[in-house]
Amino acid sequence: MKTVLVNSQLQKKALLIQSLCNLLDGKILIVNSEKSREIEYALGVEDYCIYDTLDVLSGVVDYKKSMVKITEDRYIIPSTIKPEKYSASNEDYENLLDNLSEFDIVIFTEDIGIDFDEEIMWGNEEKSHAKKLYQITDSSSKRKSDYKYIGKLEFTKEYEKKINSYSGNVDEKLTEIIQNYKQDKEAKIGFFDRIFKR
Repeated sequence: MKTVLVNSQLQKKALLIQSLCNLLDGKILIVNSEKSREIEYALGVEDYCIYDTLDVLSGVVDYKKSMVKITEDRYIIPSTIKPEKYSASNEDYENLLDNLSEFDIVIFTEDIGIDFDEEIMWGNEEKSHAKKLYQITDSSSKRKSDYKYIGKLEFTKEYEKKINSYSGNVDEKLTEIIQNYKQDKEAKIGFFDRIFKR
């Protein structure tokens, strides 16, 4: 299992997630940690959402009952519309990841205020999901530690405007990022690298 963390703050994050689902191979689960249902709307499953991510993380319901089928081999655990109902811990995310081995790819979306612990997602080699975290991020990412990236989206105002306005076609840079992911062409970008690349 590989884990993809999308912590880009682009307005069109839903389109990016949709493109990943269309272009990547294997059984895919999206765990939506956003504070809105924009991704569910984009995928056309907003009317089928009963349980949400926090219901799963808090143990109210098993992840299988919360999943909404998008298409064959594509599923989503919907975002919560009441983020105050439960404060998820790192242990909650670790327990969830330990139970998702049936999936080839798990895509986490990260909203402001939700932080994934490096030890859970990256540093614990005994876990089946360890060393398999790939990030798609932009230059506004709040990350301060070293992480493995499959692509770093560097935006000028003009480029960001272009990304936020296109509707349907997969961007050339996004295609490159997905190809890097498929071919395991990740590159480690540290804190100082990110400073000088801004």
